[in-house]
Amino acid sequence: EFVEIRLTDEEELGIKWRWKGAYDNYPLGATFRYPYQTRSESGESAANPRLSTLASGMGIIFGSAGQEFRGIIDLLISEGKANLLSSPNIATLEEKEAKIEVGDLYPYESYVIEEGEKISTVKFQNVGATLLVTPYIQGEKEVVLDIESEVSEITGPAPNEFLPPIVGTRKARTQISVDDGATIVIGGLLRETEKKTREGIPFLSRLPLLGSLFTYRTSKKEKTDLLVFITPYILSEELEE
Repeated sequence: EFVEIRLTDEEELGIKWRWKGAYDNYPLGATFRYPYQTRSESGESAANPRLSTLASGMGIIFGSAGQEFRGIIDLLISEGKANLLSSPNIATLEEKEAKIEVGDLYPYESYVIEEGEKISTVKFQNVGATLLVTPYIQGEKEVVLDIESEVSEITGPAPNEFLPPIVGTRKARTQISVDDGATIVIGGLLRETEKKTREGIPFLSRLPLLGSLFTYRTSKKEKTDLLVFITPYILSEELEE
C-alpha cells in the first residue's frame, strides 16, 4: 500500500515513530532479521538504533509495522487526513524483480525549432514513487527482500524553454529479512509543496495601481510523507497452479 500523510497530522495524533523508534525502525542500509535483530553489512551484530539519530538527516527509513501503528494510519485514512494512493497486489517468481509505480504526469510547455520556426508543444514529466522488490525465499516461513525505492518530484522550473523542468530524485536500497505474511514499512519519502492563493475585493482589486491595496495573497507550504507498506506472502505450488 502507498499512503500519503501530512506531517502535521502525524504530530497531532502522536505518530512519533521516526524519532522514537517505537516500531522497530532501522536506518538506511541496515540488514535486519524481522522484527528485532539487526546486522550490519559486515555481518556483525549491531545494536537496535533509535531513530532520534536519524532525525537531522530525515533519511529514508525502513522498519516493521505493528498493529498499533497500522491502526493509527487507518484512523487517519478514515478521517480523510491521509490518502490511500494505491493498494496494488503483484506476484513474482523468486529472484525475479517486481516493479510498482505510483505517480503523476506533470505537464509543461516546451518549444522545438522546425524549419526555422519555433513551435510550442505540451510534454509530460513522470514524477512519483517507484518501488523495485526482488524476493528470495529462505526456509518455509522467511523471505529476504531486496528493496530499491526512488521518489522524484519537480524541484524547479525549466532552465530554458527548450528543456524540461528540474526533477529532484531520492533513491534508497536495502535488504530486509521478513517473516511470511508480516508487514514492513518504508517512510521518510518526504515531499514539500507550496500553495499560493489570491483573494480580493471585487472590482476594487482590479484597479490600476491601487488594486494591490484591496488584494490578499497567501502562501502555504505543506510537507507530506509517503509511507509504503509491503507484505510478502509465499505462494504454495498448489496456489500457483
